[in-house]
Amino acid sequence: MDSLTLFLLISVGAFAAIIAIAGGLAVGLSRLDSAVRVEQARVAELPPMEIGPPPAVKTLSPVSQAMADGGVVEPPSSLQIDHGKLGIWIFLSSEIAFFGVLISSFVVFLVSGLITEGDLATLNIPLTSLSTFLLLASSFAVVQSLEAIERDTWAEMQLWLVATLVLGGIFIGIQAFEWNEFTLMATEYEEGLLRVSELAETSLSEERLASLEFSLGDLAALTPEERSAALGTLSAYAQVDGLMALENEITEVEELPFGATPLQGTFGTVFYVLTGFHGLHVLIGLIWLTIVIVLSSQGRYTVDNHTGIETFGLYWHFVDIVWIVLFTVIYLIPNFIIS
Repeated sequence: MDSLTLFLLISVGAFAAIIAIAGGLAVGLSRLDSAVRVEQARVAELPPMEIGPPPAVKTLSPVSQAMADGGVVEPPSSLQIDHGKLGIWIFLSSEIAFFGVLISSFVVFLVSGLITEGDLATLNIPLTSLSTFLLLASSFAVVQSLEAIERDTWAEMQLWLVATLVLGGIFIGIQAFEWNEFTLMATEYEEGLLRVSELAETSLSEERLASLEFSLGDLAALTPEERSAALGTLSAYAQVDGLMALENEITEVEELPFGATPLQGTFGTVFYVLTGFHGLHVLIGLIWLTIVIVLSSQGRYTVDNHTGIETFGLYWHFVDIVWIVLFTVIYLIPNFIIS
């Protein structure tokens, strides 16, 4: 079993295990919550113990008072934790484990030498640094929106939420641009290898061609180490035989970044799986934020009731933290290790 197949199996297995664990926790906590509610109802039905005269004034609980005043409130969680916050914390806990498995796999491939300097040359660190800054700024905007609603400044809250949406959208746009650039790089590199193959086949003598331990048509299918050795062999033949055109073509190809596609080598597969899953989480967050903005425009959130914004904020901060880890592990650390 090759490393890519193993990585994909680990990713799918981790995702399935995390879904099962999160579902089990949710069911368990739900049953616990129901059991506590049943016990509270049973205790409430017991006759009160009368010790001395009853108090002249009975103070109602906030829930009872609201119901008495004709208000409609949701019964509080018997676990003393808001159900929405509890659910998002369970979900985020499972997501930490999921991304932990994927990031660990990338580190293993990096340490094993399956990710090369040519792969890292594909990365655009300045552009990704900009997108990282924008995502962090969007997290700051979420914090400001919460502070605004707590001050009962509705317009300011709306402004910060829209700013979060715009910054998150720009982040996704930069990621899409980066993916497109990587694909173009990979295409250019493969076209360069094809030119080398065709030129070598027409320039080298039959004796030279017969001595090759690889097929000229399969240069793109070789591992980075095998491809580097093959180009070195062709370059040596070109120098000895005075084939300047072939030597120059090989030199140009060796200076090109490899690029990356989802099915092109270890780096491409791992890179697209990691950034793809994170990008999916950002996209889900943007859809969620759009719903939050619509609900806030309808007056759903107030100073005393803005749990929906808080819950979204927890999710969005998690997405930001995961990206900081990915940016460090994929873009920064490998350059120090390999260089």
